[in-house]
Amino acid sequence: MKTYFRKGQRRIAVAAVVLAAAGIVINCGKDSDDDSDTDSTSAFALVVPGSLAIASPTAAQTTTALRLAVEAPQDFKGREEAMAARLSCDDAATCARKFVAPTMPVNPSCYGPQIDYRNHPDGAGSPAQLPSGDLGIWTSAESDGTACVAAKMNSQIESIAGYAQLALDMTTMVMGAANLAGASLPAAAGDSVDLKDAVVSKLTGQDIGATITAATLSRVADNGGRAAYETTISVTPSGSLAGTVTGMSISVRHVAMDDTNATYKGKIWILITSSGSEAGQGISVLYSKTSETALKYEMRSRKARNSADASAASMFDSLNNVNYPGTNGAQGYNWAIVDLNPSTATGTVAYLWVAGSEMENTRSFFAKTEASGSSVNGTGYFGFGDELRNFTTANYKTKWIDRMICNWAGPGNQHTGITKLQKQTMTMTGGKFVVGTNNITYTPSNDCSNNVGAGSSGTFGWKLPSGSSYTNFGSSNDLVSITGESIDIPTAPDEVM
Repeated sequence: MKTYFRKGQRRIAVAAVVLAAAGIVINCGKDSDDDSDTDSTSAFALVVPGSLAIASPTAAQTTTALRLAVEAPQDFKGREEAMAARLSCDDAATCARKFVAPTMPVNPSCYGPQIDYRNHPDGAGSPAQLPSGDLGIWTSAESDGTACVAAKMNSQIESIAGYAQLALDMTTMVMGAANLAGASLPAAAGDSVDLKDAVVSKLTGQDIGATITAATLSRVADNGGRAAYETTISVTPSGSLAGTVTGMSISVRHVAMDDTNATYKGKIWILITSSGSEAGQGISVLYSKTSETALKYEMRSRKARNSADASAASMFDSLNNVNYPGTNGAQGYNWAIVDLNPSTATGTVAYLWVAGSEMENTRSFFAKTEASGSSVNGTGYFGFGDELRNFTTANYKTKWIDRMICNWAGPGNQHTGITKLQKQTMTMTGGKFVVGTNNITYTPSNDCSNNVGAGSSGTFGWKLPSGSSYTNFGSSNDLVSITGESIDIPTAPDEVM
């Protein structure tokens, strides 16, 4: 059995969505004694971007041995390697991937802790406590030395990426098993192949923790004169490790823009249903690689408000993107846009989210990384944006991160904020981003610097709930002015549908 790699292609590990190894062939081995290079085997390389892993751009970068456990490693290099290994499997056991609901990451302790306060400048409060999640970067780093802007971005992206990665692993399993069963690609636009029976038969005896209820590969209308393929898979979890997930529907549309799949574009959209307190979630990823130095993607995710909302008709627009903010409600919305140079795995990423409804101001990150020789350096910002419902396709760049709201939930709070941001510079050291410089200090009052208690009640102070004594806030901040920083929100890729 042979595994084929097209000459001149390499795996590319890039940012929060890694679109890599476009030329790796899915080759699990056909039901045939013929071990020769076959057209149907190589053709599978044009159906998907050969390996696709989703993880944080600021996660640890490792080159350890491949791990083919039930959950891929978080870091994007590890996920890239795990996906590549699964795609080149040569038997049903290694094609199989068990359905395990991801464990949601823990919020880093350096970001937005719950604190008790006394003598708040903007009014009296009861209880005198600020809730977790609202205070931005509170301390510069985690206990392991990871810069807080990187640690929080890792955690936030992972909350979506875990499910997206699971969906991609299910897709890889189905495609690999179909190839192992000797399936053929649809020949012409409008043709489709039902892969379910062949895949289920080939995976019989493998513990995948789910039932495959649908698996179809279609050739859709050509795109830019190139063949376009769409894979649609539905799985129903049956194992004890599925958590509250009751179903997952996965679709991938991919267009190879050259004969070797070195440039490509496509979209993944995923609908998750759940029996838990959250009825489900929708995820969409639009991606485009136009050269060895130019890759873009846009990822959107939102939670279903109720069981009726956990449907494709409600969750996605007519082009199968998660609905734009302000359309059909946006609950628990996450949004990322990334512009990268795949040859150096550096570039820019913009990420925002709201924990509740689209009437909230967004919590927003912007980060840029650059390679210089063997060094990788970065700059990251945290702040807030406009109310999510006010974002449009024309104005999202100016609204993405435009203020610092220092008093989100305290007494007398207002969300106008000030035109400054938190900033950290970072250097990749020992496999993680560590802090270079900090501009993160502020007072959680409306003007971000007032520490005189309302009614001259005393100096504004704080402590952790477990603490016994208060620390007084200072009377200034060292945040950076937005106008003095280079923050250029990337442009989303062109639509592929």
